[in-house]
Amino acid sequence: MGTVPVGRKKRSEATDGPQVFRSPTAIIVWWVWVLFAVANLIDLAVQGRDRLSLVAAAILVLLTGIAYVTAQRPRVIADSAGITIVNPLRDYRIGWAGVTRVDLADLLRMGRLAEAWIAPPEIRELREITRYRGKLVHIRTSCKDQVHGVLAKLGVEVTCSDIFGAWGTQWLDELPLPQPYSWKVASLRQLIGWLTSEITVLEQVTADLLAGHDGYRAVQELPGIGPVLGAVIVAEIGDITRFRHPARLSSWAGLTPRHYESDTKVIRGRITKQGSRVLRWAVIEAVQRTPAGTPIRELKDAIIARRGIQARNIAKVAAARKLLTCVFYAMHDGHVRSLTTRTAQQEAG
Repeated sequence: MGTVPVGRKKRSEATDGPQVFRSPTAIIVWWVWVLFAVANLIDLAVQGRDRLSLVAAAILVLLTGIAYVTAQRPRVIADSAGITIVNPLRDYRIGWAGVTRVDLADLLRMGRLAEAWIAPPEIRELREITRYRGKLVHIRTSCKDQVHGVLAKLGVEVTCSDIFGAWGTQWLDELPLPQPYSWKVASLRQLIGWLTSEITVLEQVTADLLAGHDGYRAVQELPGIGPVLGAVIVAEIGDITRFRHPARLSSWAGLTPRHYESDTKVIRGRITKQGSRVLRWAVIEAVQRTPAGTPIRELKDAIIARRGIQARNIAKVAAARKLLTCVFYAMHDGHVRSLTTRTAQQEAG
């Protein structure tokens, strides 16, 4: 899949620490004055023998201190939390939230200008297939619901769990329905059959595109993730190396809480839901499919047991963040080390 340019990666890693910016003119003036003062002090030390020479030397030292304070001390220090403006007499600290206007050229030079990642063609093609399959599944579900609606409208009692399975299909074939309901059910069943065949073809195409993909194979080892959800997750994430750690992937998926901060007051709100809506749906869907006894399910059940059934959505989101962390390492390493460690512990126990 896509890769991150080496030059860009080194540049981002080099800008992690604080950066200092000074005026080039002030630096030039400072060094010119230093050379001038050193030359005069040497001259006074060699030739000066009277009191006036001592006074002149003291004045040079005083003026050098003033030049340092006015030309060399002023600077701007930028770090991850904000900027510090160092003036001749005092310092000012401003968080990034208080910065209302910043020159884009300065941000680019500092390496802090946000960059948009454009998926390569192969990722865009994979997304197109997985998203189109999701649309077809949604339409097929709507057709099935309409068939159930017709039966409910006529008061027909459904005696099987799945009327679109082998036994249910035979039951519908033998079910006498008046017109126009009989025609409507037949039309919907034809649409369902056509959509099912198209969905099967798309699943086969997706499997062929992801054949040999280590990340796709690894994420299917996680509980609740099969070939379909695994393909959706891999397609939506794309290049996993653009995320430095799992927290950034969770933030990109919109699964992190909103953060409000003012002075010492911090408020955490609902999840942001900013990012890939499809990835967020896929991870939540996988959480609901996790079997009992898995770490993801245990985390979800523990939160519900502690906070009550009304916190089931909070529990699902927390479990989804944990599952997405496992997805990050699975796609990054090509295997799931946490499951290997847990299996070894169970065998040892």
